[in-house]
Amino acid sequence: METRLIAFLSRLLGEPVEAESRIALSSTQRARLVAWLNDNGHAADFGRFRSNLMTVSEILELASDAEPKDGVDAAPPRVANQSRPRALHPAAATLAPLGLGIDLQALANLPESTDYRSDSFYNRNFTEAELAYCIEQSDPRQSLCGIWAAKEAVVKAGAAQSSPAGEYRGIEIGRDVNGAPTFPGCMVSITHEAGLAAAVCVRLT
Repeated sequence: METRLIAFLSRLLGEPVEAESRIALSSTQRARLVAWLNDNGHAADFGRFRSNLMTVSEILELASDAEPKDGVDAAPPRVANQSRPRALHPAAATLAPLGLGIDLQALANLPESTDYRSDSFYNRNFTEAELAYCIEQSDPRQSLCGIWAAKEAVVKAGAAQSSPAGEYRGIEIGRDVNGAPTFPGCMVSITHEAGLAAAVCVRLT
């Protein structure tokens, strides 16, 4: 397990990792680590992993404390989305903001995939509608990176929370008639530049 984990982390971080190396993980990298552990038979919980300064040994210790699964983790069952976008009340534009969130994500932190719908990482963190939208774009992975940043911004603005396992499928970034991103009770904006995606969320209600 240790050898495979070290190899995975080395690929994830783009540099050699040793058992006692202290590593810092972004939110997307941490989510990929949790997905990898789940896919390799450990019921890893996102909330138990700190975002930075963890050693490989500490990761293995947390993973060994989790209840082992029987074989590879299957894709989670589809559930009804509980944050379906809705139109803002006309008065929302005049309301004082109640929260502000901003997030920056590197495209390189999201795993490459030939089938986003069956990929465990994307299946756990994106809704069917989000995947369908991004697959139709010229660069699906870049679009997914932008949506991930928007989900993070929504959470930071206090408009939603990830699941207890740290997964984001319960937060859906919608689109208005012009294709702009939406989330209930919020104003959301996404931008892309040179392998990066940034998003801002202003919570109004």
